[in-house]
Amino acid sequence: MSWKDDLLELKRQERWMDIIVSCEQQIQKDNNSADSYIQTIYLTHDILLEEYPTPQEEQEAQRLLIHTFSDGQQRHWDNAEYLFFIGSLVPIAEWLFGLKESSKPLEKRIGYEMVKKATLLDPHNLLYRWSYQDYNRDTQSKQLAQDILSDQVVVSYLRRQGYAGEYMLDILGVASTWVDD
Repeated sequence: MSWKDDLLELKRQERWMDIIVSCEQQIQKDNNSADSYIQTIYLTHDILLEEYPTPQEEQEAQRLLIHTFSDGQQRHWDNAEYLFFIGSLVPIAEWLFGLKESSKPLEKRIGYEMVKKATLLDPHNLLYRWSYQDYNRDTQSKQLAQDILSDQVVVSYLRRQGYAGEYMLDILGVASTWVDD
């Protein structure tokens, strides 16, 4: 079982403090791993937004999310995978990251900048292109989400990405069936 699988099991068991401790240990073990940062940010974001942590667990998850995001921005600003995953997550609950982005023009929002940079670093990556199109409300993003979900290589890649990949598969599922206005 990989450390990502271990984290998923802790999530299923709703062991929030164990997730927080495990994530911190994983980052300490290898702070050059963008993957450790991605998993930590996605899991702490989920604990804060979707779960029912105790006040202490909430405080620790918030602390870890903000610290990991801030540190990750410095360490992994040139990592397309980090930029894609985190840039796609930021607009969902920007305040959890300590950001106030909603009043800014789209081009000035950190999530948009991250996804745009990921796309520039790897323009052929379907996931990065989809996220960038989605940010821009491109009418083609629905079709691209459908194409991604039918591409077993990409789906397999996302399934290996722990909670972040599961989350992204859910988002793509919604995006692929979105009813146009």
